[in-house]
Amino acid sequence: MNNLIIGICDDEKEECAYLQKLLNELLKNRQVEFHVYQNGASLCSDLNSGDIHFSMIFLDIYLENELGIDIAKQVKKIDKAVPIIFITTSRDFAVEAFSVRAFHYLVKPVTVSELKKVLDSLLEEIEEEPFIQVQQGHDIIRVWLKNICYLQSDNKVVHIMNNKKDIVVNHPLKEIEVKLSSDFLKIQRGFIVNMDYISHMKGDSCVLKDGRELLISRTNRSKIRQIYKEFIYNRAMEEAT
Repeated sequence: MNNLIIGICDDEKEECAYLQKLLNELLKNRQVEFHVYQNGASLCSDLNSGDIHFSMIFLDIYLENELGIDIAKQVKKIDKAVPIIFITTSRDFAVEAFSVRAFHYLVKPVTVSELKKVLDSLLEEIEEEPFIQVQQGHDIIRVWLKNICYLQSDNKVVHIMNNKKDIVVNHPLKEIEVKLSSDFLKIQRGFIVNMDYISHMKGDSCVLKDGRELLISRTNRSKIRQIYKEFIYNRAMEEAT
């Protein structure tokens, strides 16, 4: 069972505290980390840093001088997979909420029963997300595939860059590679990248969303570029449906 990182964005501090209280009650058997924001800029700033990967975000529709719908669009540009649950005093934005692929929306005042329904459904999806199990020291840990930026072989260990945290494991890269999904691309010997974290391809390199530039194997350059091109096309088709 993975730990949860929950974002709450509402310009009313009392509403944030109330929602956090309800969530703590419903998630009392889980380890939960909360990050609370009063505006979209601070939320997006933390997302852009790459240091936080939210399990879910609760977002108010009406904030002072901004709309939650607009904040959600910015959030999805940074992390298209993060589930967003809108909180609103009106159902007027229901259609727009789903246009940004919101997971759900709750009408204020939020009740325990309605919140529980949403959480149960969302947690079921989260638990089904693919992961790998690796040995780190004496511990066996789970690493969720969507959180992995890249894997790099270094002598007898592998560095798994997971939300800017370097997880060092005692496994051959080949052993881990077979457990990865087709979203992962081997760009050179000993280096595998999650294509969701690639910003774009250049002539002899790929540029990650954090600005890092990685060289592509000269021998397999054409094949690598073609695989990435097909990945981008398939992603675009998925988002269009």
